[in-house]
Amino acid sequence: MTNAVITQTTYNAPQDTAGFISAIVTACQNAGMGSVFDSYNNGSGDPVRVFKIDSPNAGGKSFYFNVWVLTTGTAIRGVQTQIYETWNATTHTGTNASSAYSASSSSDSYSYTNNQPINLYAINHPEFRGVTIQQSGSTTHTIGFLKPFNIPSWWAEISFPYGFMHVSGASLYNFYPLGTGANALATGSACNILYSSAMSFVNPYNNKRDIYNGLLLLPDSSNGNRAGIIGKTSNDLCLVCASGLSLFDVVQVTPGSEEYTLITAGGTPGIAIRTT
Repeated sequence: MTNAVITQTTYNAPQDTAGFISAIVTACQNAGMGSVFDSYNNGSGDPVRVFKIDSPNAGGKSFYFNVWVLTTGTAIRGVQTQIYETWNATTHTGTNASSAYSASSSSDSYSYTNNQPINLYAINHPEFRGVTIQQSGSTTHTIGFLKPFNIPSWWAEISFPYGFMHVSGASLYNFYPLGTGANALATGSACNILYSSAMSFVNPYNNKRDIYNGLLLLPDSSNGNRAGIIGKTSNDLCLVCASGLSLFDVVQVTPGSEEYTLITAGGTPGIAIRTT
């Protein structure tokens, strides 16, 4: 599979809402999301941009990735995302929405100042398309979605679009499916990457960082839903014993021929994507 490409752009100070949404659109396009399908302001006056995400598989259904800038007056308060099964660009409405994810929620509170550069890192890979947004060196969160390469046989993509929106800050552990009417799980609860906190430090033999290739996406089990394995990525995505590492550090399995870039802010474990 094609290696990931990570592209940095910077939105310099001073910032405003129009400039910020434009910078986000550029980063989303650098991440491979294509052209803007719809552009409008919602009832709160927040600028919204919609991307149509097509399936790479014959007969597979598309879904729609919405991103908007949360504002209070002229202040930029955060970024919010949501995915839909269908979208009407005339009425600006969609069906079977996921839960919304907001960077201004209590669990991921962040407000942007207008006097510091905002860095946007676009991550472009067939299985993960995302944008990590930073200001003043502090990671805010990553927006985007996961489309594991290996789809379970019981998920009929001709009936249910296949894609999961990232919702967990910069950890990349948790993802929302589409609404219950548009996914094979019959629940809109968050799905989770299988991992263990035992994957933390370098191994005791040669002091190298072990990796585990391929991520398993599982349904949320807190509500009794144990629906098997929702998907498995290719070996391009992996878990890394990443304690002490920083976002976008590179783990070299074979220098120059097999290298993975960390797309989480460290972590036990971290998640990385192949870039070489």
